[in-house]
Amino acid sequence: SLVLGLGSVREVVDAQFLPIMAEIKMRIQSDLERCIAALRGCSHMALDGEFTGIKWPGQEDNEEDTAETAMNKKSFITEQFSLIQLGISTLTWDCNNNNWRHEKFAFYFPRRADAIEDQDAMNYLQEHGFSVEKWKS
Repeated sequence: SLVLGLGSVREVVDAQFLPIMAEIKMRIQSDLERCIAALRGCSHMALDGEFTGIKWPGQEDNEEDTAETAMNKKSFITEQFSLIQLGISTLTWDCNNNNWRHEKFAFYFPRRADAIEDQDAMNYLQEHGFSVEKWKS
């Protein structure tokens, strides 16, 4: 998960997050509007992506890898598999109640025809509450 400060949140929302959300806007209009409002007003955010797999032969982590090599391996792996769910959590300081307000959102992405599904990864997701039926619908 990635946690950012307020200034960075706005940059991520405006530069990276909005184009992704435009793709699925029609399916989840009301949740999308609430999510964008929460992101624009939050103090902190976290992103969590679920993929159809996370391992690829020859692309294992190696502590001797440079940062660039490690990033290239991760990039290659994510291109082989499909993003199937994006979880977003926001934290906003509520001055009136003197506490944090937490909002969470989950967006499912359509199955990519060319994506590989690693059965171990799919089993793990199901064992931890991922709804394959909701994803496929």
